[in-house]
Amino acid sequence: EGSGNITVTAPANYEISSDDNTFESALDFAFADGVITGQPVTVYVRLKADLPAGTYDAETIAHNGGAADEVFVTLNGEVLGDQLPAITDEIVPQYIQGVNGSNNNRLPYAYWVTLSNLLPDATYRYINQAVIATDDPTTNGAGNVIFVNTSGNFYRSTSPSFSTDGSYGTFTTDGQGSYSGWFITEATGNDRFTPGNEVFMRIRLNDGNEGTVTETYLTTTNSATVINFGTENDPLQGTAIRAISGDLPKSFALLYDNSREGQPIAATSIETTGVDFTSISQYPSFYKDEVSGIDGSWGTIIPNVNDNGIQLIEVRDLIDGSILKTYEAANGVWGTTSTVNPVGGLDEILVIDLIEIGLDESGIAAVSVYATANQFVIEKMNTERLTFEVYNLVGQPMLKTELNEMGRQQISHQLSAGVYIIRFSDNKAFAKAVKVIIR
Repeated sequence: EGSGNITVTAPANYEISSDDNTFESALDFAFADGVITGQPVTVYVRLKADLPAGTYDAETIAHNGGAADEVFVTLNGEVLGDQLPAITDEIVPQYIQGVNGSNNNRLPYAYWVTLSNLLPDATYRYINQAVIATDDPTTNGAGNVIFVNTSGNFYRSTSPSFSTDGSYGTFTTDGQGSYSGWFITEATGNDRFTPGNEVFMRIRLNDGNEGTVTETYLTTTNSATVINFGTENDPLQGTAIRAISGDLPKSFALLYDNSREGQPIAATSIETTGVDFTSISQYPSFYKDEVSGIDGSWGTIIPNVNDNGIQLIEVRDLIDGSILKTYEAANGVWGTTSTVNPVGGLDEILVIDLIEIGLDESGIAAVSVYATANQFVIEKMNTERLTFEVYNLVGQPMLKTELNEMGRQQISHQLSAGVYIIRFSDNKAFAKAVKVIIR
């Protein structure tokens, strides 16, 4: 009634503001002729700083004045204590390829972690590398970075930097300030990657607001043992392994030596990711020729000392890390390929054909293709409907059609000379990818 002020009073552990900038214990809002001036009026509320950790429930803001009945707003709040940015190890594989000096046999090493206590709904820039136990908490670390992109092609940087586009990755936190995702490190010739060393994964973050300097350093608790290719029964030596599969490109393959207990032996990305490894001289020939750019293919290193062999392979999703598919070989033997204590190094590559192992009734196995200067020639031994797709080596689609008839089919094209990936797929989620050369 009339004119005057409405007084808003905060309880003991809270403070209030009319502009979300200056906070006080009480506010006055003018009114005239029984109406508050300048409506609508917003009152901002927060817990006071430096309160002990605990709950502050059922405290009330009181509103008085104008001969109206006193009105209360009940507040409930909690102080959690210092919530520093944190990293939680989810999947940190046990082994990573590396060698100090010239490292010309590099491979992608993938891991999955959760980052928490960050700004909510914020886009952070990140760089992930590797450190050893004697490194300072704010040491950048070593290694090249393959940035995982959940909405496009992956990309690689040999000179990571927060200030140069293409030299850092980005992710966006959820409403609670958390993010879970895949990260990929590539070992260089830095002495941290000396075989036998334990390396920890370090992720650097900016301020979550387009900053170009490091604000936060986060390091995994679990580490990876560095091994390099060799042909001896030595725990610091390993053997190359690659797979042919119909699994989804940009998903991830995880290799375990004993079901799902503990961390995997190795983890890597499934091609095609968008990174043209064929043009990188520091990658081994098997990866450049038989893995890169071939949908469903992947390659990594496994230790030469492993009595169990690889008994389980998981395929996990790019976005949420969920298990899409599993393959099992209880004795570590996949078809005719044994993964038990291998000593092949790079001389005898272990090859697993997961399409053949998992196909059963699919007709994809009964189709072949070769290329001429202006045609793809396909031999199809059944009437099952297949999708025929052509991609270049960076994963861009170039041609797509359906195959329904049995026998020889010819598909004309106007593609330039080069290497392409042909992908056949059916309605049972099976796929087959082959590399062809157009001259």
